[in-house]
Amino acid sequence: MQNKTLKIVLAIAFFLLIIIPVFLQSTRSNDIRPLVKKTGEPGRFIFHFETMGTDASVIVYAEDTGRAAEFIEPAVKAIEKVNRLMSFYRPDSDISTINRAGPGVAVKVSGHTYNVIEQSIYFSDLTDGAFDITFTPLKKIWQQARENGREPAGELIEETLGRIGSDKIELVEDGKVKLLAEGMLIDLGGIAKGYAADLAVAELKKAGCKSALVNIGGDMAALGRRGDGERWQILVRDPRNGSESTARLAVDNTSLATSGDYARYFTINGKRYSHIMDPRTGRPAENVPSATLIAPDALTADALATALSVMEPAAGLSLVNSLDGVECMIMERNGEKEEFVFHYSDGFKNKTFPKDTEKF
Repeated sequence: MQNKTLKIVLAIAFFLLIIIPVFLQSTRSNDIRPLVKKTGEPGRFIFHFETMGTDASVIVYAEDTGRAAEFIEPAVKAIEKVNRLMSFYRPDSDISTINRAGPGVAVKVSGHTYNVIEQSIYFSDLTDGAFDITFTPLKKIWQQARENGREPAGELIEETLGRIGSDKIELVEDGKVKLLAEGMLIDLGGIAKGYAADLAVAELKKAGCKSALVNIGGDMAALGRRGDGERWQILVRDPRNGSESTARLAVDNTSLATSGDYARYFTINGKRYSHIMDPRTGRPAENVPSATLIAPDALTADALATALSVMEPAAGLSLVNSLDGVECMIMERNGEKEEFVFHYSDGFKNKTFPKDTEKF
């Protein structure tokens, strides 16, 4: 009898401690309200969080904290959904499921994941393979090289390149994806944050927001202008000196991304290597420590910023100048010396503003 009573008491305690809080959380309309912070500027609110392995924020203009939370909450949920579906590290993500399936096995994925993989293949074709989501086997052999203290053998690089290439991804009917080569792995790290920012902006619009800035690890999407009617002002960090900037951008209703080796790199025998792999050569990218892209949508900006970090600057500029609504700034390393040359697309400087008019 005592055991039965104890079981009942434990069951009730479980219900009170677990079920009721979960129920309340699911029915609460403004769960993030306590974390939405009002800034010094009237009507401007910001929400900081971590997602997709990086810091993120959503800035909105609204009448009060409650309305700001109504704008921000669905945007954050959209970003977290992309993280759940497309994370390389979550074992339950679509990407992990594809990677575990092995060659020749068609895997059913969400419409979002299918769309991003399809767009990834498009950008791989557009950039002649400079952007490629199958780079992970190369990343792994260079990680091992760092641990060994020497570059991987040329034969190993050549063998690994046999598993690289978006032409080895097959999109099957009914929303399925198939990898065609043994040992292939895909990673959407160079495009998924941009897609997440685009979804967040779509949710902000749906909620009635007119002015917002989404930032996921430097991939940004601007909705409208700031509350004072001015364009959003964004500084591009100088990889040589984090306290300085290489460009001051003024944007509205557009997206931008910066890619480069200024934040993430590794060394072997004192030589610095970029974390960005060139999927065409099998080696880390060398000549472009920073590339900034402005594009109509964040997915495009994200993918092309990654590609320009790999491409020769002349080829990158030619590509960008052929695309409507796309601008870029490419920072090129000049030989072994720490000297740099900046290259700009035709309309990039039209997006900048002078230092003496800064207002963030």
